[in-house]
Amino acid sequence: MLWSAFKNLGEIFPNKLAVVQVSGSSRTYSELFCDIATLRNRLMQAGVREGQPVATWLDNSLGYVSLIFALASIGAVHCPISRRATNEYIKQRINEIAPVLFVCADDYLPPFINTPTFLLHVEEPAPFIYIPDRIYTGIFRMQETSGSTGRPKLALWRQDRLYSEIQQWIESANLKADDRYLNIHTLDGGHAVDLHVFPALLTGATLFLSNATSAQENLELLEQLKISVISALPHQYLELSKASATCGIRLPYLALPFCGGAYLSNEVVRTAYEQLGIKIKRIYGSTEFGMILANFEDVLQVDCGMLPIGDVSVELDTSNTKNHLVGEIIVRSSHCGSGYYASPYPADYQVDGYRTGDIAKKTSEGYFLPMGRTSDVLVTASGIQFVGVLENFISSTLDLDLVVILPREQGGTTSQSIVIVQAQPEDWQRLRPCINSLLKDRQITAKVEFIVLIPKTPTGKPDRALLPSRLSNVSSTLYDPATE
Repeated sequence: MLWSAFKNLGEIFPNKLAVVQVSGSSRTYSELFCDIATLRNRLMQAGVREGQPVATWLDNSLGYVSLIFALASIGAVHCPISRRATNEYIKQRINEIAPVLFVCADDYLPPFINTPTFLLHVEEPAPFIYIPDRIYTGIFRMQETSGSTGRPKLALWRQDRLYSEIQQWIESANLKADDRYLNIHTLDGGHAVDLHVFPALLTGATLFLSNATSAQENLELLEQLKISVISALPHQYLELSKASATCGIRLPYLALPFCGGAYLSNEVVRTAYEQLGIKIKRIYGSTEFGMILANFEDVLQVDCGMLPIGDVSVELDTSNTKNHLVGEIIVRSSHCGSGYYASPYPADYQVDGYRTGDIAKKTSEGYFLPMGRTSDVLVTASGIQFVGVLENFISSTLDLDLVVILPREQGGTTSQSIVIVQAQPEDWQRLRPCINSLLKDRQITAKVEFIVLIPKTPTGKPDRALLPSRLSNVSSTLYDPATE
């Protein structure tokens, strides 16, 4: 499905640029087609067949894009492993999925890899064999996600459902062949592939792969390349906005700046508009389910919610909030994800109310506004408070780069939390009383920690699981409003 759809576009736009590695290399649609066909042939020569898992351990590249389509073209199952993963993690994942191949870009391998290896780039192509085109509908991707329970799992996607999901997104967002995409995420994640690679290359558009190491560089690329579509996280838009405040670059061509997550603040939307001249389009989805909500209106989306896209239906479970307009988001669709590794859904399964683990508010107009995770709720003397809202409040009030709050269970309620602030050591003493004052106003008991750099996951989100091990006791202090 994915392969045949791309193949058809290759015949329509043979000489149009398909993918550009910003560092220099590029491929037209016809050249990319040849690259995919070559990899497809090599994979078959290596013995890969329909339904077999293939692990990849790669940095972003033109070859990685080709490989994704090549795996789809033979019905193989793609299991990406981050280049940032520890040896222990890689070993665990390999033992779990038992891949038939381990794809890497060079001769270096972790010492414990016993799986047959496959170099992405080789000088001598494999002998050509005829491979008839087929439509594959089985499992195509297994990708790690925290899941609504918070335990890491491998989310599965059948190729037919993923194709339908991508087509629904293309139609809902009105994506066109003249769009220009900039991807700033690792190709190991669904954010990069499902919102950049597939939408671009299944509409005849051009995809640019950024290898920039700073927001300033990405800002310059967005301007120079006249990018019209990008999806980024809230903190990435703030970083771009700060870079713009220094150099004055604005982005008049960026018509579709998508931004999602469990919580997107009005502050991010306003700042991006004031500094970059863009109107962020709110979106919301999950690795397990796909895209759920979006707002494509060309307005400044402050205090705006989103509507379900395509055939997605949404309801709120308000049983735990005592408010009929606030509850956990439950969704249904005819082409959602396919369950988890070791517990896949049946082929004909129609999801019976997937619980996202996120809380949303429903407006009187029927729009949904996500407020945060069900697990990220603070129960205080003044009532329930959402971590995402509080993180944004502290960071915007004190003009901080990043604030992360980790709730802690105490006596059945999250009455104490850890407030982690990214700041330079010389600012810690100045910031501490300011943060304590903000916490006092909201009657929150918290341990305040400072860190120079908050670690990120491969997808660019704060690594909340890793954070506790990175904290220094020297930087911490406990604030308890009860002692005031």
